[in-house]
Amino acid sequence: MQNHRLFIILVIILSITCVATVDAQKRSSKVELCNPPESLGISFKVVEAGRTIKDPILTGIRIVVKDGYNSVEDMRRLAQALEKTFCNEDRVIVNIFDDEKVARRVDSITDFLRNRKAVPELRGFYYFEKLDGKRTLSFSRRRGNSPEEVVVDF
Repeated sequence: MQNHRLFIILVIILSITCVATVDAQKRSSKVELCNPPESLGISFKVVEAGRTIKDPILTGIRIVVKDGYNSVEDMRRLAQALEKTFCNEDRVIVNIFDDEKVARRVDSITDFLRNRKAVPELRGFYYFEKLDGKRTLSFSRRRGNSPEEVVVDF
C-alpha cells in the first residue's frame, strides 16, 4: 500500500511538471522513436511526446491504446514495447488513453491530476527510469474505472 501511495504522488508531481514544461517546449526537443510500435507487435499511437528542458530531464508522452488492454500481462507487454520504442530516453512518464481526441487535450491530464476530475478515457500511467531500472505501471481494466485501479511493480 505504501508503494501505491508513493507511486500516485510521483505520477502527480511528474505529470504536472511534464505537462506544463513539455507543452511549452515540445518544439525545441523532438523525441525520436527507436522502434515503431507496429514492429514490436503492440498497437499504440503516440499522440504527443516532448522533454522538459531543466534537469532532471523528463520525457512526457501521451499514447492511445485500443480498448483490449485490460490485463496485467497486456500492460506488461505494452510497458516493454514503450521501453523499446523510447530506448534513448532516460526518464519517461507515459499517460495512457483510449481516445485520441481526449489524449490530444492537455487539459485532460491536468483535470485529472490537479482537480481530480474523472477522465474516463485516461486508462493509466507508466513511469520508467533507464539508469536505476525503476518502473511502475498503473491502469484501469475498463474505461471509466480509476487509472490507478491496478498497480504493477516490476
